[in-house]
Amino acid sequence: MESSFHVDTYREFLRVVDYQNEEFVIEALLDTIRSDDVLWDIGANIGTHSCYIGQKAGQTIAIEPFPDNAQRARENCSLNDVDATVCEYAVGAHEGEATLAVPDTDDNVVGVGTFSLQTDARNAQSVDVDVVPGDQIIQNRGVALPDVIKIDVEGGEADVLRGFDRGLQNARAVLVEVHPRYVDRDEITRLLESHGFSVSILRQRNDEVHVLATVDDR
Repeated sequence: MESSFHVDTYREFLRVVDYQNEEFVIEALLDTIRSDDVLWDIGANIGTHSCYIGQKAGQTIAIEPFPDNAQRARENCSLNDVDATVCEYAVGAHEGEATLAVPDTDDNVVGVGTFSLQTDARNAQSVDVDVVPGDQIIQNRGVALPDVIKIDVEGGEADVLRGFDRGLQNARAVLVEVHPRYVDRDEITRLLESHGFSVSILRQRNDEVHVLATVDDR
């Protein structure tokens, strides 16, 4: 499966050339997704995963709080004829506003993968963003229930899961990039298992652990 991307910065180039070394994430999701599925890509960045997996999904919901990344995700999904709705806010446990730490680089930050809502994020500028629980997105914003969920939110994983009961009860598979510096992996496992998922480690690398949670009877 091939995709095309709009690239203006070196960071974007690296992201689309080597997928940030996350080919295994894309492959796992492609193996899981069905043609009538709704994919939620939470922490979509510039839409790399949405563009690949969205070509196979029935509908894609790409959620990205940083405005410049969200705009690029819209452009990239359109470029690849992906039926995507790009939502420009963060997902969390409670509705409100939060400060998003923006990587402090000498280059354009579009495509950088370390945006975080964690207050101790290092070397960062910041921007205020809206935060909406997943269940409120479904209930109040007319967004379809997810069948497959990808979560990459740099330490906010537990908060995403806590505000997403209805979505998790419907989903068949959830792939989470866990950042142990900010969150206990066992807590992520407990939250997923409480919704009937079987949880396995897909891959562990450096300070990240990718877990895949699945339910056979959905």
